[in-house]
Amino acid sequence: MKIGILTIGNELLNGRTADTNSSFIARELTPRGFRVEALMSVGDDFDTIKTRLYDLLNFTDAVICTGGLGPTADDITTEAVSRAFNLPLVMNEEVLSGLKAKFARYHLPWTDNNAKQALFPEGAEVIDNPVGSAAGFALIVDNKLVFVIPGVPAETRRMLPEGVLPVLLRHAGDRQEHVFKQTIKTFGLAEAAVDVDSRKTNKPKNSAVDLAAKMGIELLTEEQYQELQKIGNFDTKTSSWIKTPNAIR
Repeated sequence: MKIGILTIGNELLNGRTADTNSSFIARELTPRGFRVEALMSVGDDFDTIKTRLYDLLNFTDAVICTGGLGPTADDITTEAVSRAFNLPLVMNEEVLSGLKAKFARYHLPWTDNNAKQALFPEGAEVIDNPVGSAAGFALIVDNKLVFVIPGVPAETRRMLPEGVLPVLLRHAGDRQEHVFKQTIKTFGLAEAAVDVDSRKTNKPKNSAVDLAAKMGIELLTEEQYQELQKIGNFDTKTSSWIKTPNAIR
């Protein structure tokens, strides 16, 4: 099942806020067999949201949008999605009642613009927000799925696994794939050399090798050190390998 990710907010485009939601969503979906085809970020603009949403839906089965669900004037995502698919906005009285109760429970002042967070496109399935005020929603359009959840990272991290994934899995059916992932760590080897060696290995059909270089220090347990000694001769005086370990083979 092919997935597109659309993060929304002016703060993402002007550099004030880093987009951590896209990487989180991709990391959660990929091991579960979903193929993330594209990531996009757009500002709070009706036409741009509509255009990019259409673009992503042209080559994916579902699009997950984050951001723009708050009560303020620049939170326009729900209305933008409803306009994109010519759907009226409908007040969900149950969500509205829950919002007011939540504000009362935390002794927060209620203002009428908060009711905006209880408006949803007609036919949308509400996705509960256990850690914030704005609920999300899922919408089926021409047999494709559109998800909209808040952009606050803490809320995204709860609502994706608890609200979005169950709906995705329900609709994936026979299209659901299974992914086996293996991570091999090396050190003392150039990235290009690892690439050459990896091409010599027998890899399963429909598999891929992703290489990522990383600077840093990683502590080893005594057991890990002993295992490394079996595949290479490590000089403790110079802290370097005399015989380069062939970790790929």
